[in-house]
Amino acid sequence: MRYSNQYYQKIEIIIPVFNDFCVCTRNSCGKNYKLATKLIKQFGWKISNNIQKEYGVSASIVYHTLMN
Repeated sequence: MRYSNQYYQKIEIIIPVFNDFCVCTRNSCGKNYKLATKLIKQFGWKISNNIQKEYGVSASIVYHTLMN
């Protein structure tokens, strides 16, 4: 399936920002890996759901793109 150019442009911007969020979350949670994982997953799903609403792309596809 081919998605719009705006979707790909948005993903190119979001991925590095999300990766920075992941690093900062892991660092700030210290040894509490469960909490860091939970926060990262929740934020990933929130982004995915918003992109789904905006572009009609499956939230699970966006989520797996973010998590890789």
